Amino acid sequence: MAFGQNKNSDIVEKDVHCPYCNSDHAILINKTTSKKVSLQLPAFGLKFVLSLIYLSFIHIWINGCKIIEAIKVIDSVTYVFCPNCGNSYSMAPSEVIKEEIHEPKLYRIKKGKICMGLCKGISEYTGISLLWVRIMTAFYGFTIIGAILYFLIGMCIPYKEEAENGIDKGKFYRIKNGKDIKGVCKGFSVYTDIPVGWVRLITLILSPLLVIPYFIICAFVPYKENAESGIVRKKLYKVKDHKVFFGLCAGFSERYGKSRWFWRIFGVLLFPIYLILSAVIPTKEE
Repeated sequence: MAFGQNKNSDIVEKDVHCPYCNSDHAILINKTTSKKVSLQLPAFGLKFVLSLIYLSFIHIWINGCKIIEAIKVIDSVTYVFCPNCGNSYSMAPSEVIKEEIHEPKLYRIKKGKICMGLCKGISEYTGISLLWVRIMTAFYGFTIIGAILYFLIGMCIPYKEEAENGIDKGKFYRIKNGKDIKGVCKGFSVYTDIPVGWVRLITLILSPLLVIPYFIICAFVPYKENAESGIVRKKLYKVKDHKVFFGLCAGFSERYGKSRWFWRIFGVLLFPIYLILSAVIPTKEE
């Protein structure tokens, strides 16, 4: 029984059933293949970052703040050996079990949500109290930048219920039905599942920052009803005829039907944006 004498091997269980010869005297063995001890910088994953954001010094007080840590890695193989027939087979966990022990992903959660379900998802992912996550999110929201980040991050993270059922939320569209101005808020509400009242309130509060992006979205995002009906709307191009600088104002005039001088005034007032759009939008001839 050389296996039992090997100092790197441990007999976990005796009298295990062997499927090859039907003997009940096989041995379950755990064999250490390698050991390694190293000093490393700690890996700060998403869970650590979220815990630090929502618990700050409390998290450091409870768990400490590691600058460097010793990592001990032990690689081992578990298998069954039958001394009767000489066969062995691996007892490594199946791929299904390996998937189950992986760290869970961060999702938004519809059930019990107030706004986007992001707080509920963060609470489930990190184990932090839901009430505390909501209090800290509201606190960060007052900084305006925190509110913008909340909605941008929320747009990128799917709902857990939809991910488990394989539901794709599709493209972002403006929506005519129930719109107030251009349907951007209504479309954002449908796309993110945020109540449209919240979207309109936040857009109104942040209107000095969002008025320009709002109308840029209107210029490039079609209505959902038109897209589903197969209506292809006229594209925006730069126009060489009657151009003064790049021809973008003439293109806006041709696309939206107002005087070229109307768009040229906006072009002067918003000259940096005019340059960016001129670099992105092709000429009609091209």
